[in-house]
Amino acid sequence: MKSSILHATCLRLLRDPRLLQALEDLSHDPSGVSREQAEILADGGLCNLTPPRAALTRLGRGVSYHLAEYRRQIEGGAAETYISRLDVRHDSRVLDVGCGAGQSLVALLRERPRLGVGLEFDATALAVFTAISEFEGLRGAHPVRGNAEMLPFADGSFDRILCRVVLMHVRVLPTLAEIARVSAAGALVYLHLTDFWFYWRKFLRRQWEKGGVPFALLNGLLLQFLGLQVRIGATRSMNYQSLVAVRRWLIRHGFEIVGIEEDREHRRLQPKILARRC
Repeated sequence: MKSSILHATCLRLLRDPRLLQALEDLSHDPSGVSREQAEILADGGLCNLTPPRAALTRLGRGVSYHLAEYRRQIEGGAAETYISRLDVRHDSRVLDVGCGAGQSLVALLRERPRLGVGLEFDATALAVFTAISEFEGLRGAHPVRGNAEMLPFADGSFDRILCRVVLMHVRVLPTLAEIARVSAAGALVYLHLTDFWFYWRKFLRRQWEKGGVPFALLNGLLLQFLGLQVRIGATRSMNYQSLVAVRRWLIRHGFEIVGIEEDREHRRLQPKILARRC
């Protein structure tokens, strides 16, 4: 689908709460979606009208996820933690690595930094990002398509960097090296990790995701203890990250650890690290 069509469809969803709710309902209760709403979503490629009920397409599932996450970050207040940690100022140059549809960056841009860049590989997510930016009236948002392992930016380009739940999908060591390279002296970096317990709970519940969970556990073990990471095909690099290992790698790249957030008792909240470039 052309990005212009997807952009227009996402804007319509953002401007019409009932239509946005219909998109969400299609994932768990399609009986409440009217024929008119389903036809509008189908015109945008977000659902099909195959009997007996309308159902989300793959594109529709992706858009539904991104818009739900946008509402959670902005309306649900989930963004408050990293906004306060990163201390974004009017002269800040902000980079969100693996920004998705820009949900986190939109929250950071409300602090009116000098520059706000969202890097994302997925073209669909970037199309949703441009729609959200237009809906929010944010002129400082710069979506860039690229790879976290080879950031298309000059050395020392940013002094505030956010990387939320991205390391689980990429080669961790090259990504951290790139984040260090584009960090200016004194830059603050906030990393939201995905630890062993996240995948272990899925494993015990047999939520194996076509073998992805066992692969992530084994790949994570190789990464933490040997510094190795297996990649299947062009993109599959699933892994978990430990605080100990990531802390060690950050220090090696010239960072000092400012703060660590973790849930030792229940291990439900994924760990986060705030570091400053020396």
